[in-house]
Amino acid sequence: MSTLVPPPLRSAASWVAPLAWLVAAALAWYLSHVLLLVFAALLLALLLRGLAAPLSRRLPLSDRLALVLVVLALLAGGASALALFGTEVRSQMADLGERLPQAWDEFSERLGSTRLGAQVRERIYESFDGGAGGGDLASMVGRAMAALASTLTDLVLVLVGAVYFAAQHDVYWRGAIGMLPPDWRTDAKDVLTKVGRALRRWLLAQLGAMVLVGTLVGLGCALLGLPSALALGLLAGLTEFVPVVGPAVAAIPALLLAMTVGWETAMWTALLYLGVQQLEGNVISPLVIRSSVAVPPAVTLFAILAFGTLFGVMGVLLAAPLSVMAHVLVTEFWARRLPPPVPVTLPTPAPDQTARRIDR
Repeated sequence: MSTLVPPPLRSAASWVAPLAWLVAAALAWYLSHVLLLVFAALLLALLLRGLAAPLSRRLPLSDRLALVLVVLALLAGGASALALFGTEVRSQMADLGERLPQAWDEFSERLGSTRLGAQVRERIYESFDGGAGGGDLASMVGRAMAALASTLTDLVLVLVGAVYFAAQHDVYWRGAIGMLPPDWRTDAKDVLTKVGRALRRWLLAQLGAMVLVGTLVGLGCALLGLPSALALGLLAGLTEFVPVVGPAVAAIPALLLAMTVGWETAMWTALLYLGVQQLEGNVISPLVIRSSVAVPPAVTLFAILAFGTLFGVMGVLLAAPLSVMAHVLVTEFWARRLPPPVPVTLPTPAPDQTARRIDR
């Protein structure tokens, strides 16, 4: 067949494939935000499937009916939580939003009382594009809330997409595998199954760690007498989804509020967050995340930095699960599928004739 193709067409076909890869890469970069939303929906769909699988195995229920029961249970649990704690959470969140600017102003005044502290304060203002006079916490919080509000539509899309992915997972699975060349499909099924299993285990383990950390921080802040203890615990639990960086971010509002009470309270608050993180890293994570993929903390930290620089807030939120997926892919395609090393036989050294003469 190749002899029937004219040479100009054969030379053109040699660069069509690289050009197609470049076009695909450029298109993926242009649609990166949409692809991240799809990944988030798939991640949530894996969670829903993971919660529905035990029901379908232990009860005479179909997969779709078990999924419906899980979604209804989650909606009922969320509605009950809002009915019981919604008013208190809203009140404490509003109180936290009012106290934080005052706490920041007080801390800023103390920080600016020294020459070095004034320089540090100016650097903080410049990092938030506040300049010399506009870097107060109110403007920072305002920008953060604006960015958070812009993600509400994305959140709705993720929730709806997750339900569709979970309800018809076999359709999307066959479609994704069918787009690959036939000789790739067996390996792709195996690798994608392992990726899905690893992401599901990581997500369930991370949710367990979030609940434990949020509970411990909330109780500790209440015992220390900090205002808005429930809101601080909720914030600590939510930010635990972003490893390494999230706990540090959650400690900042608590420390600012504690400084308004007193330096002793601030010290105990710092010890509380440090102790909870040590407990999470040395006790909770080994117990809860032992069955999932353990990505080294340094890799997770730089992945958060890289994805945050490239994709913004969505990149920061999804950096950890993307690292888990990359870890599995590298392990399966590179470390385990490389040919085994060829053993090398070293030549046996010749006996030392001089040593024999000396021995004689």
